[in-house]
Amino acid sequence: MSLADPEVLIVSGEDDAIAPVRLEHRMDEVIVDGEPDQAYNYLAYRFERDGAAVTVRVYMDEADRALLFPPEPGGAMAEPSPAAERLRQDVLCYLARRFRLIEELGEEGYEPVWIASEAWRSLLAATARH
Repeated sequence: MSLADPEVLIVSGEDDAIAPVRLEHRMDEVIVDGEPDQAYNYLAYRFERDGAAVTVRVYMDEADRALLFPPEPGGAMAEPSPAAERLRQDVLCYLARRFRLIEELGEEGYEPVWIASEAWRSLLAATARH
């Protein structure tokens, strides 16, 4: 192999440090005066390990964006335990392989914590077409 040859690395889902313990496709609807007003169609991921849990939502109308909720127990205002922070990091790695944008719920709403590079966005877009 020469320096001009690209290095190829194949990473599968089996290589993830964590996997969701639950994945549900949910549909929440808001009815006002008997009429549909809003609908939320999303995937809800749940990750658990060592007494900590993390929930992630992916709304189907923005399927390349993952919304990460603070680790439990705790919440947006609490300092996460070491186990919760390790879980959060592993979940971020899991999500980064699958989504263009990851946002985390904080004190002031959702804030970006990871945005895919242009090369990664192209790869994700090509994968979504197949």
